[in-house]
Amino acid sequence: MADRVLVIGSGARENALAWKLAQSPHVKQVMVAPGNAGTANNGKISNSAVLISNHTILAQFCKDHNIGLVIAGPEALLAAGKIKNIPFLDLVLFLSGVLQIELMLTKDGVKVISLKCHFGDPQCQVVLQLLKSDLYEVMQATINGRLCDFMPTWSDNCTAVSVVMASEEYPECCSKGQEIIGLLQAKELGLEVFHGATTIQDGKVVTNGGRVLTITAAKKDLMLALEDAYKGLTTISFQGATYRNDVGYRALRFLGQSVSPSYEKRIADSTACSVVIQPSKLSAASRFRSVFTRNAVIHMPLAFMYFAGSCGHQGSMPSFFDLRASGYSDPILVSQTKGIGTKLKIAQLCNKHEMIGQDLVAMCINDILVQGAEPLFFLDYFATGKLDVGIAQAVTDGIAEACKRAGCTLLGSEANDTSSVCSPGEYDLVGFAVGAVERGMKLPQQERMVDGDILIGVASSGLHSQGFSLVRKILLTSSLHYFSPVPGGCGGQTLGELLLTPTKIYSKALLPVLHSGNVKAYINVADGGLLGSFPQILPEKFSVVLDAYTWKIPELFSWLHKEGRLSEGEMAQMFNCGLGAILVVQKEAAGLVLKDVQKNEDACMHTQLSLIPLGHPRVAIKNLLEALLQSKSPFLWNISDAVSPLQTTHTKSKVKVAVLISGTGTSLAALLTYTKEPASCAQVVIVIANRSGVEELKNATRAGIPTRVIDHKLFGSRSEYDGTIDKVLEEFSVELICLAGFMRVLTSNFRRKWSGKQAVRVDSCDKYSKKIVAADYEALPSVSKPGSFNFPGILFTIGKILSTYPSLSPLSKGAHKQGLPSPENIAGCTVHFVVDDAHLEAVILQEPVSVKTEDTEETLSEKVKEAESRAFPIALQLVASGMVQLGADGKTYWKRERWNLSHHQERQSCSSSYLQ
Repeated sequence: MADRVLVIGSGARENALAWKLAQSPHVKQVMVAPGNAGTANNGKISNSAVLISNHTILAQFCKDHNIGLVIAGPEALLAAGKIKNIPFLDLVLFLSGVLQIELMLTKDGVKVISLKCHFGDPQCQVVLQLLKSDLYEVMQATINGRLCDFMPTWSDNCTAVSVVMASEEYPECCSKGQEIIGLLQAKELGLEVFHGATTIQDGKVVTNGGRVLTITAAKKDLMLALEDAYKGLTTISFQGATYRNDVGYRALRFLGQSVSPSYEKRIADSTACSVVIQPSKLSAASRFRSVFTRNAVIHMPLAFMYFAGSCGHQGSMPSFFDLRASGYSDPILVSQTKGIGTKLKIAQLCNKHEMIGQDLVAMCINDILVQGAEPLFFLDYFATGKLDVGIAQAVTDGIAEACKRAGCTLLGSEANDTSSVCSPGEYDLVGFAVGAVERGMKLPQQERMVDGDILIGVASSGLHSQGFSLVRKILLTSSLHYFSPVPGGCGGQTLGELLLTPTKIYSKALLPVLHSGNVKAYINVADGGLLGSFPQILPEKFSVVLDAYTWKIPELFSWLHKEGRLSEGEMAQMFNCGLGAILVVQKEAAGLVLKDVQKNEDACMHTQLSLIPLGHPRVAIKNLLEALLQSKSPFLWNISDAVSPLQTTHTKSKVKVAVLISGTGTSLAALLTYTKEPASCAQVVIVIANRSGVEELKNATRAGIPTRVIDHKLFGSRSEYDGTIDKVLEEFSVELICLAGFMRVLTSNFRRKWSGKQAVRVDSCDKYSKKIVAADYEALPSVSKPGSFNFPGILFTIGKILSTYPSLSPLSKGAHKQGLPSPENIAGCTVHFVVDDAHLEAVILQEPVSVKTEDTEETLSEKVKEAESRAFPIALQLVASGMVQLGADGKTYWKRERWNLSHHQERQSCSSSYLQ
C-alpha cells in the first residue's frame, strides 16, 4: 500500500526531498507545507497550506489525509519545539538526524574533526542526485531501526554539481516578485532545477527571497557536470540574479583535472556551491582526508567528497589540537598574532601574491621562537573588498606551503567580505600562531647570560617585512619604480619582486640548536630594526657592539641608504641590514652551534656580550656606513648616480589632479589609493563623470573627494560641454588631468589648452636662484612652477593630460579588441601624455601582461585593466614629481635624459656654470 508523505519546509532542500520521494513506488503522494513554486502541482507533488507552527492542527491534518510519514526539514522547528509534541512522533523523521562526520588523515592515523547531525542546503540536493536507493525505503529503515541492514547504493562513475542562484545583495537584503524565465529550457537540457525562495503570482513563477534556485547536473566527471550546470544558469534569468562562477575550482585542482577555457574565465566572486564526487574517483587514503580552505572545507569521508562554500557568514567550525599527543610533559603555550602591514600594499600594487602568505606565517612563527617555542598550529584571516579567486588561491597556497616549511599545522582559515571598508582588489591578512615549549627550556634565559657570551648572526633573505612604509616613500620620489627590471635578476626580476622577497622562516633550521641547551636567547630582528631588537631580550647590564664588516649586507640595503639619503642610525633602526636572527650562545659551545646553524642557513660569529660601561649605548654598530658603501649594487647604484644631480623636487604642496571617468572598470580606485600616500606628489581634488549613477562616483565620495556629473547629453555642442568641464577644472585649480576610462572625445581647443601645446625654451639659468630666464616666459601663463625647470637650451611643453590605451604599441590601440595576439606576442597597456596631434603618443610608462593560449578577449581585457591600475598611479607620480616631462617634439624626457642632454649642450658651449 502506497503512503502519503508530508514534507515540512519551503526551500530547495525540501523540493529535492519531494522530488526523490516521488520516484518511489511506495509513495502515492508527496505534500509539501508550505512549499514553493517547484512543489506546486508537479505530478505526485503538491503544496499544502496547513499551519505547520501549530502542532495540534498539523497532527489533525496528518490524520485527516492519512499521512504515513512526516519529514521535518528546517532545524528551527525542532529547536523551537513546534513538532516534538505530534502524537504519532514515530512517523516523523527529522533531517537533523542525518549524521555528518568530518575526518582528517594525520601521521598518527585518522582523526575525527567533527561529528554532528546535519543535512543542509545545498548538500541535500547534490547528494540525492547520486543516491540510487529508494529514499523512502532508506527513511523507513531508519525509523524501524533497520538501517544497519540496508546500505544505500550510489551511482557509479558519476559526479554531481549544484550551483545556487540567489537574489542580488543576498543575504543582507532580498528582492521579491521578480519573474523567473527560462526554467523549461533548463529542464530540456536534462538538469534538475530545485526551487527555493520562489512562489507563483498571476500564473508566473517569481522570486520570494534570497536563495532562489539550485541548478543541479550529474555527469561522468566534474568538468562536464560543471559545464552542464552553467549552461542551465545561462538559460535562466530574473532581475538581480547572481551566482558563484568558480564552483568546483578547488576540487578540480585537488583531483588534477584540466579546466576548460570557458570555465577559467568564469572565476569570480562567490554565492554558494556544493559538489559531490563518487568515491571511486579518490584513493583509499584520500577518502579520509579533510582540507580546510578559504570560504570552504573540502571533506573526503567514506561515502563521498563534499566541497562547500557560501558568501554569507554561516559561522565557523572550531578546530582542535591534541597537545598531549604532541609529546610534551610540562608545556607552556606561546602565541602570537600579526598583520603584514605596508608590504601587503606593495604586493597588491605589483600584483604578486604568491609569497605574501609566507611573510604572514614567518612573522608569527619567528616571534614565538623568541621564547624557544616549537610552532604547533597556524590560523589565518582573509578580508577582501571583492573576492578574486585567483588571488585568494595564490595567498592560500602560499600560507599552506609556508606552514609546511615552518613544521606546523594549518588548522583553520577564515574569510570575510569587507566591501564597506576595502576597495575591490584590496585585501588584508592576519595570522595567528600557537607554539609550545617545555617549562624548563623557555627562552630567553637572562639569568644564565654572562660577560663573554658569543653572538651568532643568521642571514636574512632581504627586507623581510619591516620598513616598507619608508620604502614606499623612497620609491615615490625615486627614478626607479616597482616594475623597473633588475639586470641579472632571476627570470627578469623587477625591483618590486626583489622588495617582496619573502621573510625567512627559521623554525626548522634553528629549533634543534634552541633546544640543545647551548643557546641562552634568540633575537628576532624585526620591529625596531637591527638596533631595536636587542633591548627587550638582553639584561640592562650588558652591551653589544656589532661590526658590520663581519656579515654580508645585501645590495638592496645599500641602494635604499643612498636613494633615501638615510643616515646610519636610520638604516639600523628601520631595517635588519642583512641579519634576520641573532643567537646568544655560551662561549665554549659557540663553534659547535655555528656549525649546526650553517648546515641550513648562512651564519657568522659576531662580537661577545660585555658589561656596559657608564654612558655607553647598549647597542652599537660600527663600520655600517663603510659596509653599505662596499656592498653597493652596480645596476642600482649607477642609475642612482645618473640622477643624483637632479633629485626629485619636493614641492611644499601636492599637484592638484582631476580624474575624468565615464563608468566602472576605471583606474580611479588605484589613483585614489596611491595619492593618499604621504610622499605622493599628487592629490585628487575632483572627480568628474559624464553620466550619473556611476559607482565610481560613490567610491570617490566615500573617500572624501568632491564629484561632479557633467552629462554631455544636456549640451548643444561639444565645445559648450568642454567649456563647462574647463570651468570646473579652474574652480578646483586643477594642474593635471587623468582620463580614467573617459569615453568622450575632447575638442582640440580643450586639448590644446590642457595638453601643453605651448612650450618654453630655457635659454639660461641663474646658477644660484635656479630661476628661468626666458624671452617667452611671460607669454606662457600655464607655466606656474618655473623653479622646476633648470635645463638651459632645452625646449619643454607643459603636459597636463594623462591617459591610457590598451596596448604596448601606439599603432595598435585597442589591440585586445581587434583580435588576440599569439602567446609569443606582448600585450599590455601604455600611459601617455595626451597631445593635440593625434599621431603623437608621448609614452610615460608601459606595463606588459602575459598572454596565454587559453586567453579570450574578455580575460585579456581584464588583465589589461589590472595592468592599467598598476601603471597609471606610477605614471601620475612620475609626472607630478617632475621626474618625467613632455618635450616640444612630442616625446617624454626623464630627468637623467634631460641631464645628459643638458651636459652635452654644456660641453658644446664650453660652459660649466650650470648644474654644478
